[in-house]
Amino acid sequence: FNFKMEENNKKLFDKKSQFVLFSGTCLSGNGAFRHLNDLFLILYTLISKEIDKNQIYLVIDLKILENLNNKTQDKKISLFGQEFTFLSFFENYISEENFIEATEFETKFKRYDNDLVFFASGHGAVNGLAIEKKEKEIIEYNFLTSDYFEDIADNKNSTYLFLSQCQAGAFHHLDTRKQICVIGASEYQNSISIPINFMFN
Repeated sequence: FNFKMEENNKKLFDKKSQFVLFSGTCLSGNGAFRHLNDLFLILYTLISKEIDKNQIYLVIDLKILENLNNKTQDKKISLFGQEFTFLSFFENYISEENFIEATEFETKFKRYDNDLVFFASGHGAVNGLAIEKKEKEIIEYNFLTSDYFEDIADNKNSTYLFLSQCQAGAFHHLDTRKQICVIGASEYQNSISIPINFMFN
């Protein structure tokens, strides 16, 4: 993870940056705890790079955290010379005010005058990063779009988006004239790739 952005001599794990760990999967959605596990590994990396807890934001369905000890059967893990449950690890290394409900992210998150490093795990589509909300027995979807990142980006600071596979295809159309770098898998959905294949066959 010794990652350096050579073109502008910036380090990915700069201690002045804001780091967002994002999953829009709701508690009853497909892969809620698996996606949180992805973010757990990212958090571990940030802590090993000595990123301050005030610079890290966890953006998920917070009901997942409420059910985490039960899901993991209060399993203890030894990291950085201490013993934690999975929940207490998150609570120890992220400031309480930086736990944000995914459905409220756009209104509650404030970007400061620094670089933003955004890690996403979860679901997505051509609409953007999926944010799920369960209403009665139905999961409804909202999306964090490329327009949002364009709105919060500027030409002074850099924005790095790390996207998991089913999300990355949604950002191929992103206007990158601002300081935005998108890193992730690039497999298109069938709905896109099939018509493209027809064009060449």
